Formats: sequence, C-alpha cells, structure tokens
Amino acid sequence: MSNASPWTWLGRLGVWTVALLIPAVLSAAPPEPEVVDVFSGIEQGKIEVRLIAQDSAKCNLLVTNKTDRPLSVRLPEAFAGVPVLAQPPWNPPPFNPNLNPNQNQNNSPQRLGLSPMMNPGMNNGLMNIMGPNVGQNRGMPNMMPGPIMNIPPEKVGKLKLPGVCLDFGKPNPSPQMKYEIRPIESCAEKDGVAEVVAMLGRGEISQRVAQLAAWNLNNDVSWEELGSLRQQRVLAPKPIYSREELSAGKKVVEKVVESAKKQKPSRSSNGDSSR
Repeated sequence: MSNASPWTWLGRLGVWTVALLIPAVLSAAPPEPEVVDVFSGIEQGKIEVRLIAQDSAKCNLLVTNKTDRPLSVRLPEAFAGVPVLAQPPWNPPPFNPNLNPNQNQNNSPQRLGLSPMMNPGMNNGLMNIMGPNVGQNRGMPNMMPGPIMNIPPEKVGKLKLPGVCLDFGKPNPSPQMKYEIRPIESCAEKDGVAEVVAMLGRGEISQRVAQLAAWNLNNDVSWEELGSLRQQRVLAPKPIYSREELSAGKKVVEKVVESAKKQKPSRSSNGDSSR
C-alpha cells in the first residue's frame, strides 16, 4: 500500500496533465495568412484602404484588416490614386509657364501614380514576392504582382508610397482631399506610364526624373516645355529641372516605350489576315 500523501498524487496528476497538453499546444500553429489582392480585398470587404496624399510625391497608405485572421495583402507594382470627387476625363488646359506646374488655374485635383518602395533597405515591412519572370509584362497595362503587406487580424498596416503627378498643370493634393486607389490602367493614357511608376518604386530612377517621364508620356508635354519651367523668384527665374534630369527623363521614356512595343503582340501573331 502506498504511503504517498494526497498532495503527492495531486502533484503527479499536474505533471501528467502538463505533459499531455504540451504536444497539443505545440501542434496548434498560428493560422496561415490568407493572401488577397488589394482590389479584390476591397470588393470583398476584407480590407479597408485609405490613401492620404501629402503632395504629388509622397503618400501614406493605410490598410485595415477587417477579418479575424491574418492577411497578406498583395499590391501591384504600380497603381493610381484618384480624387473621389474627380470630374470625368480631363482635357489639359493651356499651361501658363509663369506658374508652378502644380499651381495652375485649374483647381480640380490631380491623379497620382503610386508604387510600393521595393528597393533593398526601404521595403517598409513588405515581403517581396516578385519572381524571376516579373519583367515579362513590364510596360504593359496589367502589371505583375508586387510585394505583399502582412497585416494581423483587425489591425492597420501603414505604408509610405512615392508617387508622381499624372495630370500636368493641376494643383497638388493635400491631406484634406479624399483619395482612393485604382488600377494604374484607369489613369495611364499611354503605354509605359505604369512602368515609369514601377521603376520609381524599385528605386531605379529618382522621383523628379519619374515625374518628367510621366508628364511627357501621360500628358504629351514636350521636353522643351518641361525645360522651360521656372521657379518663382524675385530675381532671375531658375529652371525647375536640370539638363541632367531632362536627359535622364528622355532615356527613361525611350526605354519604356520600346519595351511596350516589344510586348505588344503583332497582328500576324493574332491570326489577323484580312487579305
């Protein structure tokens, strides 16, 4: 007959209980995050996205996970920021070179081209999922998937975005203006605009060079007109953009336009033989 006290038996029972629970606890791994495209997530009500535009070059993206599980929100390489109260398609008015390009007399808000920063050391907590074939569709409207933004359940993910103005002559946005994100093809008037924005996000070109290329492509602003822009000064006006920046912008436009041409299928490859 055992002489063990009731406390001894209780202690042994506690040890056995813990031993049985440890494997169950270890096997209960946290749920795998659901991967969702940012635009699909908005439509499905899984996420809520807020875009705060500081100006045409800097924006903050706030993504709220409205579900009870972690989400991995997939962002495109390039997308657009559009004023909620924007008017239907805009026709550029005559530009006054004596005014700052973003302070012309047209007071309607401008659209923006935005890209997640994907260059090393500036990923803002993003997980890069760009694969080896990511460049195949560059220069075309449908951009390849970019990085992923991991957001815990019922939390808000924050991301800084570089951007460019897509409407030459319109005023800069402000944080008080309400913006929403849309696919880049809804605002890109010409082939290559999306790739220019993506190049900015990848850190391949500066914001100023990207801006020049975007204006030239999207708004048909000539290099002569861009080179004639002057800063407001009491004494002699100073050019806003240097010759080096203008030259770099021209090279970027040539590169993305050529890339877009190569990506377009020829009529013969589509079996179009009308003769």
